[in-house]
Amino acid sequence: MARAVVFVCRYCLFAPQQPTQDGKSGGQHLWEALQEQLPTWPYREQVEWRQVDCLSGCSHPCTVAVAAPGKLSCLFGELPPLLAAPQVLAFLEKYLQSEDGAIPRPQRPPLLQPGLLAKIPPP
Repeated sequence: MARAVVFVCRYCLFAPQQPTQDGKSGGQHLWEALQEQLPTWPYREQVEWRQVDCLSGCSHPCTVAVAAPGKLSCLFGELPPLLAAPQVLAFLEKYLQSEDGAIPRPQRPPLLQPGLLAKIPPP
């Protein structure tokens, strides 16, 4: 399995018309929720986690991107920051186990089915 990199936008709005909740951006809420779950997640050693300043998904907050050598890179948006972490991890399990990173919509967790903003082929 190829090592994947997950990018989480730290400045994503909490919701389109709500920049923050409890003084934190949506991206920060999502980042913290993911970090809380990682210690017990069995695939944690196969993923590198990066918080980034922007993924240019500002009209579709909250955004996360996944990339790995030889696989499609995927950009997801419109993720609910307080609910998405377990489903991002469920997607990553499928992504890590796939040969090319192409996870068909019906096989993606429900919150990640409608929010695929871009699939970028490997170079």
